[in-house]
This record gives sequence, C-alpha cells and structure tokens, in this order.
Amino acid sequence: MTVTPSFTVGDHRIFDIRQDIEDVQLRNDIVDGLSTYPASLPSSLLWTAPGLKLFDRFSQTPSYYPFHSEMEILQRSAAEIAAAVPAGGALIELGCGTIRKTKLILSAFEQQKKPIHYYALDISREGLTDSIGGLSRATHGSPYVHITGLWGTYEDGVSWLARPDSFKEATSGVISSVVFLWLGNSIANFPHFPEASAFLACCRRACELSQRSCQFLLSTDICQNPGLINDAYSLAKPEYRAFLRQGLTAANRAMGRLTFDLADWECGSAYNADEYRLDFFYTPRRDLDVVTDDGPPQIFQKGDRVQIVSSGKWPEQVVEQLCIRAGFHVQQRWKDGLDAYCFFSAVSFPSVT
Repeated sequence: MTVTPSFTVGDHRIFDIRQDIEDVQLRNDIVDGLSTYPASLPSSLLWTAPGLKLFDRFSQTPSYYPFHSEMEILQRSAAEIAAAVPAGGALIELGCGTIRKTKLILSAFEQQKKPIHYYALDISREGLTDSIGGLSRATHGSPYVHITGLWGTYEDGVSWLARPDSFKEATSGVISSVVFLWLGNSIANFPHFPEASAFLACCRRACELSQRSCQFLLSTDICQNPGLINDAYSLAKPEYRAFLRQGLTAANRAMGRLTFDLADWECGSAYNADEYRLDFFYTPRRDLDVVTDDGPPQIFQKGDRVQIVSSGKWPEQVVEQLCIRAGFHVQQRWKDGLDAYCFFSAVSFPSVT
C-alpha cells in the first residue's frame, strides 16, 4: 500500500495528495496563461485562504442570491439530501470552502444516525485546516460523522480515488460507495459545458477503477433573471472588487515579484449569452509590459482582457444533459423559492462489461 504523507488537525488527519509542487505549477500556469490568446490567469488564485475569507464576506451581501438560495434549500431539504447518500460510504466535498453549508448536511447525518466518512478536498492548506477545525467543533464526539482532509487539486483527488487502497489509510472499514458533494455552483466555474461533463466522467471512471459506485450532489445556479444576476455580481460592491483584486495579489506572491501593480489594473465582467455564463477579467488602465522573468515581456494594451474566472448560470436542462453525457442519471432535485438555484442528485449508470 502506498503511504501518503499526512498531518493532523485535532483528532483528524489531512493527507497531502498533491502530485505537483503547488508553487512551481501555479507559477508555470500563470506564465502560460499570460502568453496565450485570450490571456488568462488560473482561477485557483482566487481561492487562497485570504480569498476564501473575502468571498465569504461578499456572499453575505443581501443581493447575492446564490448563497441565500443555496442555504434556503439546505435548511429546508438537508435531511432529504442526506437520505440520498448511502450509509457507510465516502462523501467527498470538492473544495470545502466555508463550513456553513457543509455543517447543515453533516448535521442531517447525525440526526439520522447514519454513518458517513466525510472527506474535505481543497487546494488551500490554510483553508482546509480552518474548515476541518470548524467542522470538528460542530460534530465533536459524533459516532456517525468521521472527518478527513485531502490537500490537493480536483485532479489530485481523482488520481488518489482511482487507487484501490485510497481509503485504507483513513478508515478501517470498507468503502463501497463514493458521493461527490460539489457546492456553490463550482461546476459552472468551468468555462464550457464539455469541460464540466468531462470532469464528471473522470470522477466516474476513477470510482469504477477502484470498484466503487459513484454519485454526485451538485448545487447549481440556474438563474435566468438578468436583473437578479446583475445585482448579485455588481462590481460596484467593494466586497466583490476586493475578492477579485486579491487574485492579482496572489499572482504576485506566486511569481515572487510585483508582476501586477494593482494601480494599473481594474476588474471587469461580461455576460456570454451563448454559454450562459458571466466572465470576470482584469483589464489594464494603460498600455503595459508584463514582465515574468520567463522570456520576453507580455504586451497588453489598455482595455485588453485577462480572464480570471467564469460563473455559469446554466439552465436545468443543460445540467441534466451534461450529467447524461458523463454517464450519470439525475434522480432527484431540490429548488429554492426564486427558481434560481437547484440541487441535483445524479447517480452513475451501471458500467457495461
């Protein structure tokens, strides 16, 4: 059995499943993104520990319907959502983020006296440690909820899961089922539907390789109301601008130099109707040469765009179709009162042998 490096937070272990040295890979991704057209930066720059805290602050603003709608569904239907998860299996959360939402689901397992092995997967060590600590306090002494951390990217998590012995270091029991918990409309951060579908399919194949059943619990933003969307993501909100701008600070930290002078850049957004998504980007206030120490400077003119993240507003039928293409059947769904947000329970089709 492969021994995975780990450390502890209280009584809980966090396994380091990273396959690449994070800082080196991130730096390479930044350089590559700036040298391609259209230019982009890795969205992971936003999800550092400071970024998570800034986003959490922004998500509490009254007009940010995605958070409030998701919480509405969980507060009303957490018991039904937990009931859709097989007892004794693994619940792997992709990007654990804040504990408010996860705590509601884990509490439902506790109330149902249903054993579950919860795995929090996150790229940020500090964010993962904070989340594990908070969840540990919320479930202290629970005989039903067992908490473990996985430090790495989504891709690291898929590779780890594909190993037949992946769970043996964390639990003495047999894990025969895997349920991926993907909150916060994170699936729609993929810029295109086929990429999201391909990732779901990779997760399904990893489960098949380790001979485990596969299921997804997806929370998605299905809002098609332009006014509601514009109010939620207005760049006039100082909380949202602060969240986006810290991505440039994180890029400077990864590069080890002042690659982006924040005074030279502003944040922008545009809606792509064909792809049902909001694109967020940085644009220079003047013509700039961006120096990276890797080849010649990258030249950007005033008004050029450097993409940082997308937020999809995918209709229900789009989400259902991409699940089908990935080999999943949508069994259940739960929606909020605004018809702006939806939870999907999608189970993989039986594999054909």
